[in-house]
Amino acid sequence: MSTVNKFLDVEDRQTEQRHKLPTNCSVHSIPFMAHAFYKLSVLVAIIHGPLLAMGLSIPTMKSRQMQASFDRRYLVQKLTWTSILWSQTIEKASAKVIIKPDAAFRSLVKSREELEYASKNFLINKDYDGMRDYLSDSSLSMNNYEDNATALLTSKQLDAESKVAIGTIRRYGVGADVIISYGGLRAELDTNESPNYGSVSKSLQRTMDSLDEVIAICRSNGFEVK
Repeated sequence: MSTVNKFLDVEDRQTEQRHKLPTNCSVHSIPFMAHAFYKLSVLVAIIHGPLLAMGLSIPTMKSRQMQASFDRRYLVQKLTWTSILWSQTIEKASAKVIIKPDAAFRSLVKSREELEYASKNFLINKDYDGMRDYLSDSSLSMNNYEDNATALLTSKQLDAESKVAIGTIRRYGVGADVIISYGGLRAELDTNESPNYGSVSKSLQRTMDSLDEVIAICRSNGFEVK
């Protein structure tokens, strides 16, 4: 007989004595539900006692188990999303092309040639539709000016003073003038069916002049088209 059963049997006999039941009557004559509840309460007491000694309780254990389950689910979800975000970051980093400084400088020179072509072939004839279509080509070096300028500014071939002189869109310099002037040119062409000749001409010329200064600074640091 198990320890629990022995304990319950002793409890049955003690209950009979306390209530002075006849010898031919046992505790099992008590209504079944009451007796079952009594035995259940004794069993809970047996189990609950050691748990209390450890500073736990049945509800506490259940709540801690639920919390542990929640923590595990949260951790799995967090790791899953971290893995997804990390993989996306790796894919983007892999897709980004690293531009070498010499190649970036050649692209700036090419950009200047593209602007000159636009001036001589479209502006002079007031062919705004032709200029609009030409400058909207994403493969033009001019439309990748910022990437090429960044490659130069992060290289060791430009000295600190030259980098400050060129600057970025966030930090004033002739490089910022290139971006702003070219943006004004594109805006005038793209937002007006009949662009203003003076605005187009002025923005185009300012873009070329500012780009000339950037190219001159690079050449003073030893860059040359080979």
